[in-house]
Amino acid sequence: LAVDLQQALSQYQFELFYQVDYRLSDRQLQALTVKICWHSPQQGALWLAQFRQLAEHNHLLLAIERWSFQQLCQHLWQWQQQGLQLPKFRFELSSLQLQQPDLVPFLQHHLQEWHLPSQSFELLLTEHYWLQQPVEALKQLQLLQQAGFALIWQGYGSGVCALQLLQQGCWSGVMLAAELVAPLE
Repeated sequence: LAVDLQQALSQYQFELFYQVDYRLSDRQLQALTVKICWHSPQQGALWLAQFRQLAEHNHLLLAIERWSFQQLCQHLWQWQQQGLQLPKFRFELSSLQLQQPDLVPFLQHHLQEWHLPSQSFELLLTEHYWLQQPVEALKQLQLLQQAGFALIWQGYGSGVCALQLLQQGCWSGVMLAAELVAPLE
């Protein structure tokens, strides 16, 4: 499966899907969340959650996420050229991606290439990197915020839920973990 995953990048077996996020109170479109699908010839359609550990273990997660962001930018530009009104796009960044010193320059390069504003994006993040390296993580979060990206803490309520991280002024919002929402329903 690891060899298949390596070939998937070079053979264009990945595709982006967009999940609609509505505000129920007034039925307004809030954002579109980017979902990565691998069309594996042997396994069929696999969502990123199903192969994330394999991709991370084989050092392919960064490449997959970066390919996805490039594709997202291209899609947005094409839709803008068609005159479509676009909502914000939610794009998940792994803690591995957040550790990369060139993350902000990489994102900004593609935004400039496709003439897109950073305000069109909400980056979905987890607390994992902050728990491992709080000083470096906070610097990266501040750089992303200064670059104009909205930051959403994804999975709040699972794991440690460091309240100190929540107190940092870089968050535009939080998304509750499924295990917190289920009892409320």
